[in-house]
Amino acid sequence: MPHDTSLITTIVAALVLAFIFGAIANRLKMPPIVGYLIAGVCVGPYSPGFVANPGLASQLADLGVVLLMFGVGLHFSLGDLLSVRAIAIPGAAVQIAIATLLGMLLAWLLGWSVGAGLVFGAEDPQEKAYLTRRSVRVALGGQVSLRRLGQNSYRVRVNDLSPEGCKVDLVERPRVGEHMLIKFDGLEALDAEVCWVDGFVAGLRFQKPIHGSVFDILLERLK
Repeated sequence: MPHDTSLITTIVAALVLAFIFGAIANRLKMPPIVGYLIAGVCVGPYSPGFVANPGLASQLADLGVVLLMFGVGLHFSLGDLLSVRAIAIPGAAVQIAIATLLGMLLAWLLGWSVGAGLVFGAEDPQEKAYLTRRSVRVALGGQVSLRRLGQNSYRVRVNDLSPEGCKVDLVERPRVGEHMLIKFDGLEALDAEVCWVDGFVAGLRFQKPIHGSVFDILLERLK
């Protein structure tokens, strides 16, 4: 029976280093979050030694956001919110307006239309990072595992890659709109939709874009 410890080592490394560097930051009269950031750098791909699994770390980060918002919900009081509505509502409106205008400015600099810029400006910050990488499509020559649902997987060549999708060679022709599983070495399989098929080459769109840091690591592995 195969025994994969990637999840355990990632969690243990994160908790131990976060505790150590968080305590050091606290002793230095700094916010603990500074220590947490340093802990992440220590187990990241740009530091020597142990490197945490970036795919698992990204999923754990999403889980952390869920728990954080759950904790906020436990302490939410509509009465308290209404008591500061004169400040909270205008402040939130101004913040949203400024973020939207800055996003539209960036979209204009990238040559996007006004409508696209408006949607981009109002988008969530993490999604903005994915969208700005949409123009990044890098030619590659690596191998990935591809599998049609209910069938065996096979190795194919990936010709180019972006955080939102890739172009791959095919062994058998799928249908446009069909969902397939594509697995990059070291990551969990990604659900991808077939956008187009030309002979035995297809364009795939990931159902969930690849996180920026994970994308950078994949480029290094597949080049």
